[in-house]
Amino acid sequence: MHTKGTSGFTLVEIVLSMTLGLMIMSAVASAYLFLGKNLGRLANAQQIEQKSHLALQYFTNDVASASSVDSASTGSQLQLTVVPSSGGSAIVTYAYDNGAGTLTRTYESNTPVVLMTDLTQLNFGYFSKTGTVNATPLSTRQIQVSFTTAAGSPANGTQSSFTYASPRMAIRNKPVGELYQ
Repeated sequence: MHTKGTSGFTLVEIVLSMTLGLMIMSAVASAYLFLGKNLGRLANAQQIEQKSHLALQYFTNDVASASSVDSASTGSQLQLTVVPSSGGSAIVTYAYDNGAGTLTRTYESNTPVVLMTDLTQLNFGYFSKTGTVNATPLSTRQIQVSFTTAAGSPANGTQSSFTYASPRMAIRNKPVGELYQ
């Protein structure tokens, strides 16, 4: 009830304004959380992309300069003999540790360098000159790598995953007599 000379809000007006304010604050908080999760996913995706690019650059250079595949396993290890630009030959080993989720590269007997982490799957594919799947390392002419990696936490919605399959890369320094095998 209004009396003359008094002004103010009724209980209904106060309840409506508080409800409207609460709805607006909830929308702002929800948008803030959504943007935060997306920023986390974006940062994780960028990190995965950067590590994948570096690992594939090493792998592509090593396969292109390889003269032979010394030992091969589809899921865990690849050993190449490469011809460095300085001449001679060197052994490069790529090893996948399924338990640790890492891919390491060892040049000769140097300390292994971790190229990728957070791998959930990695496979090496070996192919003959004609492109058929090949189980014999000595007659391998093309190599392909495929992997899946993830970063972030699925619990808080910031996990990003990435699956990649490289093109088949040709071993370019194979001796001439072996090119037609």
